[in-house]
Amino acid sequence: MVYEDDATLAFMDLRQPAGAAPGHLLVIPKAHVATLYDLEAEPAARVFQAVATVARAMKRALPEMEGLSIWSSNGAPWQEVFHLHVHLMPRRRGDGLFRV
Repeated sequence: MVYEDDATLAFMDLRQPAGAAPGHLLVIPKAHVATLYDLEAEPAARVFQAVATVARAMKRALPEMEGLSIWSSNGAPWQEVFHLHVHLMPRRRGDGLFRV
């Protein structure tokens, strides 16, 4: 776990392949919400405040990070875990994850 407040948690993604994207984190609401479609306005604000807080911390902690990709997969078949989670993926030129 790398961040916690009364409404959210942020933690390392232990399922990622080693070396794929060092520093890949997940931010989740503590209260169960299956998808973004189910998230009410106030909890949504709290989740995305945590996303911004964690992103700024990542920028300070990972000097080799050139950018950041943020996403959330919602609905089958893309969503494997049915508890809302937002991925924060550190990006580096030539990381092979997406174009650039």
